[in-house]
Amino acid sequence: MAEVPVTITTALATGPGLVSVVPHWLETIRDHALRRDIIRSCRTNATMAAEEDGRAALASITHDVSILGASGDSGGHSIKEGLTELLRAFRDGDVKQSIPTGWPELDRISPVRRGDMVVVAAQAKGGKSTLALSYMAEVCRRGLPALMISLEMPSRDIIEKMLARESRVRLDTMYARTFGAPELSRIARANTTMAEWQADIRSDCYDLPAIIAAARAAKAQRPDLALVVVDYLQLVKGPQGDSREREVAEVSRSLRMLAMELDCVVVALSQLNDEGKLRESRAIGQDATAVWAIGKHDGECADEERTLHIPIQRNGQSGVSCQLEFLGQFAHFGHAHATT
Repeated sequence: MAEVPVTITTALATGPGLVSVVPHWLETIRDHALRRDIIRSCRTNATMAAEEDGRAALASITHDVSILGASGDSGGHSIKEGLTELLRAFRDGDVKQSIPTGWPELDRISPVRRGDMVVVAAQAKGGKSTLALSYMAEVCRRGLPALMISLEMPSRDIIEKMLARESRVRLDTMYARTFGAPELSRIARANTTMAEWQADIRSDCYDLPAIIAAARAAKAQRPDLALVVVDYLQLVKGPQGDSREREVAEVSRSLRMLAMELDCVVVALSQLNDEGKLRESRAIGQDATAVWAIGKHDGECADEERTLHIPIQRNGQSGVSCQLEFLGQFAHFGHAHATT
C-alpha cells in the first residue's frame, strides 16, 4: 500500500495551497483504515470457519459486512445536500421508483417503492404464499430480478405452483400429471415465458444470516434486484434472545434494514393468530412500510373474493382495503377492485 501522508497539521499551518489536498488525504486515510478492517475480518473469520462452527462463521461474516459497508458509505446527507438532491428530482420530474404489483387498485391505495418492507399476513392456509408468488410473477414479467426464500416449501413445489399459475393448469392436474393436449400446450408456452425470468428460488436458508447472505449475493449478481420474498417470518431463526418475541422482532428489524440496504422491496410473510393479530411480535407491524392482511376465507382452493385489509402503512392512508379475486386451483390472485 502507498504511504499515507501524515502532515495534515503542517498543511493547515502552511497555507491554502496545501489545505486544498486535505480532503484527499482524509479519504486516503479512511480507505486504508477500511482495508485494514477487511483484512482483519477475513483472517478472523477464516480461522473461525476452519476451527469452529460454519454457521457461526457465516453469522460473523454477515455482521462484519454490515458494519464495514456502513463505515465505507454511511448513505447520509446533510440537510443542504438532501434538499439540493430533492429539488433536483422535483425539477427533473424524478420519482422514487415504485415496483407495481399488477393490481392497479392496490397500487393506487398502497404503492410499493424500493426500500419498502411489506408484510403479507393471513391465518394458516390463508393465501400468503399465493399472493407473494403473484406479485413476484408480475415483477419478473416486467424484466426485473426477484428472489424468493422459502422456509415452508421446497423450491420444486414453488416452481410447480408458479407454472400452474402462469399456464392456468389446475394444481390437482399438475399433481396427478393427468395432462391433455390443451394443458401440455399451455405448459409449454408458460415454460418459454418463465425461462426468461430473472428469478431465483432458495429453500436452503433457515436462519437470518443465511437469508441476508443470499439476498446480498442476489444483489451482487443482479444489481437491479427489485424484490425479495421471505416465506415466512416466524420460521426464520434469529439471534438468541431472552424471549421468542425479541427473536422475531430482531428478524423483522433486520429484514427492514435489508430492504433499505439493497434498495429493493422485501415482502415478508407472517401468520396471524386466532385474534387476527401478527403472531409472536408487535414489532413486525411497526417495522413494516405496509401490512397487507388477507381476510378470512372458507377454503384455500375455493374460488372467491378475498378482502385485502391495509391496517398500517406509510405510503398512503391506513385502514383502507380492496377486493382481490382468488383462484386457488391456479395458485393465483386475479383482478383487484375497490371495496364497496
